[in-house]
Amino acid sequence: MGNFKINKHGTEETIVVKLSRELTPIAYNNKVEELTEQGLSREEAENAVDDMEFVMELYYQKGYGLFLIESEPLLYTTIVSPYNGEEYEEADEE
Repeated sequence: MGNFKINKHGTEETIVVKLSRELTPIAYNNKVEELTEQGLSREEAENAVDDMEFVMELYYQKGYGLFLIESEPLLYTTIVSPYNGEEYEEADEE
């Protein structure tokens, strides 16, 4: 199945994800706790998370399935398939 490529700059397919106390309580609380560990009060952290949006890049790996990765870290790292551990190659920029 190999030869996976990272989406070319400008052709990314993205969706915006918001965390919520009701629908994503584990992720929501983890983010709130992270912010409180960085010095915010619980109320400040909850208000910040309520306003946050996470831009997620979509990938579909043939033979395996769909996965999302937060776009910002892609500036600093490579993508590894969550299905088989293979690393995605850099896009061919033209």
